[in-house]
Amino acid sequence: MMGGGGAPGSAGAGPAPAAGAAGEITSPGSAGAAGQSASGISVVISPAAAHIAPSGAQQFNATVKGASNTSVSWSIQEGAPGGSITDGGLYTAPASAGTYHVIATSKAESSATASAAVIVNKAGDCANLPAPGKWENISPLVTPPGNGSGKNFSESIAVDPFDAATVYWGSGYGGIFKSTDCGSTWKKINLGRGGEALDGSAVGSMELDPLHAGVMYATAFEGANGLFKSTDGGANWDQLMAPGGEVAKAVPNTLVNSVAMQVDKPEHLVVSMHSGCLAPYGKVCEAESLDAGKTWVVTTVPMVSDDYAPGAGAYILSESSWLFGAYGAGLWLTQDHGVTWKNVTPTGATGATAGKTLVLPFSPNPTDNKYYLPSMEGVLQSTDSTGTAWSLIPMSGGRTVGLVIGGGSMYSSDQWSSSYRVASQAAPTVWTTFPGPAELPEDQGAPYLALDTAHHILYSSNFAAGLWRVVTQ
Repeated sequence: MMGGGGAPGSAGAGPAPAAGAAGEITSPGSAGAAGQSASGISVVISPAAAHIAPSGAQQFNATVKGASNTSVSWSIQEGAPGGSITDGGLYTAPASAGTYHVIATSKAESSATASAAVIVNKAGDCANLPAPGKWENISPLVTPPGNGSGKNFSESIAVDPFDAATVYWGSGYGGIFKSTDCGSTWKKINLGRGGEALDGSAVGSMELDPLHAGVMYATAFEGANGLFKSTDGGANWDQLMAPGGEVAKAVPNTLVNSVAMQVDKPEHLVVSMHSGCLAPYGKVCEAESLDAGKTWVVTTVPMVSDDYAPGAGAYILSESSWLFGAYGAGLWLTQDHGVTWKNVTPTGATGATAGKTLVLPFSPNPTDNKYYLPSMEGVLQSTDSTGTAWSLIPMSGGRTVGLVIGGGSMYSSDQWSSSYRVASQAAPTVWTTFPGPAELPEDQGAPYLALDTAHHILYSSNFAAGLWRVVTQ
C-alpha cells in the first residue's frame, strides 16, 4: 500500500497537468524474504515483514520458482510461543509483544526456505477521538489557507509501524512533530543535533524503518536540502548528503524530492531528485544506497525530460529492483540497480504519481498479494506478484495522488481538488465518494494520506489547509 503527494511551491508535484495528461523494541535485523537452494529452487514470502496486533492475524503468501511442485510447508522459527500458522499461510500472532519469524519451506526441496519478520506490538490508547465520520482539524501549526510562502504547510504524515497511536508529522519550515494519542496532542521532537536544519526546510518526504524502532529519514526541501537520518525517534538528525559527496556532484543543490526504502532490507534506500542532474548523468537521476545512506551511487532514468520529474519517486521491489513513477512520464522498471530500464506503463495510464509521500516501504497488499499505485487516471495494480507488470483498474476513481489500503478498504484523494473516494478491496472497480471536511477549500486537496487500521483513523495532510483526521467506522 502507499500514499501520495507533491506541493505547489514546496516539495511537491507542481501544478495540475492538463486533462489527460519509540518505544524500545528488540530489532529483528534484516528479514530474509527469499531463499534459494543449491539446486536453483527459490522461495519468496510476501509480505517480507509485517506488524500485527497481539492475537491478530496476517495472511502470508509464498512463491516457489524453479520447481514444478510450487507448494510449501509453513512453520514458525520460535515455535508455539511465536504464534501459529495454517497450511494456507494464515498466521495468528501470540498475545505477547515481540519479534517472530514465519518460515516457508519448499516441498520440492527442503533446503529452499524463506523467512518473514513479524513484529507483534500493541496499539496505544486514543481516548479523545471524534465520532465516526466527523472530520477534525488536528494541525499542530496553523497558517491561513492560500499562504503561498509554504510556511507551516502540512506536509508528510506517517503512522508509526510499532505503535499505531504514535503519529509523525512533517511541516513546511516548522520542524517535525509527534503525537502518542492519534493526533489529539502534539510535541515538537527535532530539538537535538541537526534539528535546526529541518526547521529551515520543508519536510516533504519521510520514511519510517519497519524493522528498527526509532529509525527514520526525512528530506529537507528548499532549506538544508539533502536527506537526514534519525536513530532515536526524531530527536537528533544527521545529514547523509554532504557537499562534495557523490550526490552533490550530480545535483549540486542536493534537492531531494523523495526517499524510498526496501521493506525487508531497510538499509536499501533510493532517493529521487527535484532538480535536473548534471552530465554524465541524464536530466532525471536517482541515487541508491545499500548501507543506510553512508555511500551512494547515482543512476539515470532514461525518461524524456528537459529538466526533472516533479513529484516523482521510487518504489523498491527487491535488493536490485525498483520502479520509478512520474505523472505524464511513465512507470519505469529497473532490475539491475538502475543500469537498464524498461517502460512498464500500463495501457490507459501516463505514469504513477506521488512517490514522494510513500512513508513506509512499498509492499504488496497481503489480501491479494498485489501492489497498488496511484495515477492521474485512477489506481494501478500489478498483474503478478513481483510488481513488474501493471494494469489500470477500470473505473478506479479518476485522478489519484493519495492512496492508502487497509482494513478491507481503499481510500484515495486528489491533490488538486477536495475529493476523497473509497472502495472495498474486494471490489476495486467500484468507487464511491467519501465525504471530506466541509471546511476544506475546493482547491486544497490531499496529496498525503495515512491509515491507522487499529483505531480506524484516516489522516489527511492538505498543505495550506492543514492536517485532518476522521474515524472511518
